[in-house]
Amino acid sequence: MPINETYLDPVFLHVMADPVVCDDGFTYDRPTIEQHFRSRIEQEEERQRQEEGGEQSTDNAACCGARREIRLTGPRTNEIVSDRLLPNRNLDQQIVELIEGGHPDLTEEDIEDWKERREQKRENDRIRREEEQRARERQEERAREGERYEHIRREEAAEAAARDTASATKRSYKEWTAKFAA
Repeated sequence: MPINETYLDPVFLHVMADPVVCDDGFTYDRPTIEQHFRSRIEQEEERQRQEEGGEQSTDNAACCGARREIRLTGPRTNEIVSDRLLPNRNLDQQIVELIEGGHPDLTEEDIEDWKERREQKRENDRIRREEEQRARERQEERAREGERYEHIRREEAAEAAARDTASATKRSYKEWTAKFAA
């Protein structure tokens, strides 16, 4: 019985070590779809550089040096997609069970290759979590800075209001005393 196609990356046809769902609805091995996105970005940037250095364009973005948005596409459908990838946890578990349970069509080389890619996935997940944590910490620090700035601004506004009130009271007192002194 051959390996279920669902377990295979649709581009490289190997058993996926990090299956993720793309906006086009298909599941890819994360390194494959990320490489596809990088290639697409590089191709589009090169095309834009050639347009900028080549003939005059009637496109305002090209003639003014502004970069046009690069649209990513899914490799199977060529539909425009975002770079957001969601882990396909159900399929991941099924693949782990396939590897652990053994399959007659999987060679030792296939299994070792999968295990190496799986270890790389774990390392990439760790790095991604650390980057996300640093991003959250930077965001929280910016929020705290904003709160501190807002607190200082409120204090300064309250002090200014108090000075204005004191000044107005002093003027009123002087006007009142001048009125009765005369």
